[in-house]
Amino acid sequence: MKEKTVVCGYYGANSLGDDMILCGLTKIFNVKGVISHNPKKVKELFGLEGVKMPSIRRLEIFGFLKMVKLIRNSDQLLIGGGTIFADYGEGKGGLGIFKKPILILVGKLLGKRVISYGVGVAPPRYFYTPYLLRFLKWLDFIGVRNEYNKEILQKMGIKSNIVGDAVLKLKPKIVKKENQIGISIYDYNEDVSRHIIKVMKELINKITELGFNVVFLSLYPHDERFVLKNFKLGNHISSCLPNIDNVWEKFGKCKLVISMRLHSLTLSHMCGAKIIGINSDKKIEYFLKSIGFEQNIFDLKPNPEKLTKKVLNLIGKMKKSGQRTT
Repeated sequence: MKEKTVVCGYYGANSLGDDMILCGLTKIFNVKGVISHNPKKVKELFGLEGVKMPSIRRLEIFGFLKMVKLIRNSDQLLIGGGTIFADYGEGKGGLGIFKKPILILVGKLLGKRVISYGVGVAPPRYFYTPYLLRFLKWLDFIGVRNEYNKEILQKMGIKSNIVGDAVLKLKPKIVKKENQIGISIYDYNEDVSRHIIKVMKELINKITELGFNVVFLSLYPHDERFVLKNFKLGNHISSCLPNIDNVWEKFGKCKLVISMRLHSLTLSHMCGAKIIGINSDKKIEYFLKSIGFEQNIFDLKPNPEKLTKKVLNLIGKMKKSGQRTT
């Protein structure tokens, strides 16, 4: 019988990518509990009991004790999904960067096997990051997404194994392709977003002229709000917020997906769509390189002519291969 596993991650937080990671982990491990952002939502989606990750800043002692109890009643603790550590974003300059080291320490003090699986690793940006990453040496097993993640850790003297993204362990449902191209974008910052909006509006005009419909595939509610605020929807342009129940239907209909989000690209690739990545994060570059799609990586502020040429080229290849495009 598989070990009773408690998984920790950013689940139940209206993030389709993270929730799909948890779906994948449940196929691999005997998950008996989840330490998450929203335990109520996790139970609703997956039927799994769990606790909320306690806040370090607010010193949530009661929440901490509930977490300890959950881990004590398991065989192993899995730090799963997403990026295992980043010195930018939500935790930068705050106490959030200590959550995972504390979790690992708690697991080890309770005598549990502590592992990670299918995690990404961000390149360190600050001189102190390699010192903070030493806590990863406490793990009994580190499973990373690809050779690029492994190389980052190797340079810091940390051993890891390539296991792939947990989402890739899922089996997509077969859905009939439609004359549809997906776009997944979000509000990066004012300068980048202004450029992305302009480029995408011009590209959408060319795509719809060729007889394709365009659907915005948003992985987060705030991604969809960004789309609804800046793009006019109509007969050939729509927007949706996929969930774990309809994800294969929404992504499976697309023949091509252009995305700033890693898991939009991952899910689309699994569904057999052509994919183009806008390099908003190194993990997009790493993923596309790992599957041999280096030529489909575009800068964060993509050149409109080059992007349009690539899209039209892929549409041309689809026509030659016999896929219906009109």
